[in-house]
Amino acid sequence: MVGVIERLLSAERLLRYGMLDQAESLFQSVADAEPRNSFAFVGLARVAAERGDNRTAHRLSAEAARLDPENGIAVALAARTAELLAQAGTPIPAVPAEKPAAERRGLLKRVLGRRT
Repeated sequence: MVGVIERLLSAERLLRYGMLDQAESLFQSVADAEPRNSFAFVGLARVAAERGDNRTAHRLSAEAARLDPENGIAVALAARTAELLAQAGTPIPAVPAEKPAAERRGLLKRVLGRRT
């Protein structure tokens, strides 16, 4: 069985080559297996953005940022898609509140926590 990291890397390669349907399928398989994986949601958001669907890209990137407020790519993509929606006069979907800083887990703690 192919692991999560391998699927994410494969999906990134597919996205880079413009194979959006295949990339989306892999990102979605990771999101289904790990619903709290912010990288899968960022990948899905990037696929939506490539298709010109900024509303979906914003919803997915905002969800990724909510899941992991330390994911800078998710935060930046959510902000950029919000700008694009505002420029187009499209209502911006509400973004769920961010977790308080005390509830966040740093990268090292997250990685080490998986080994126990």
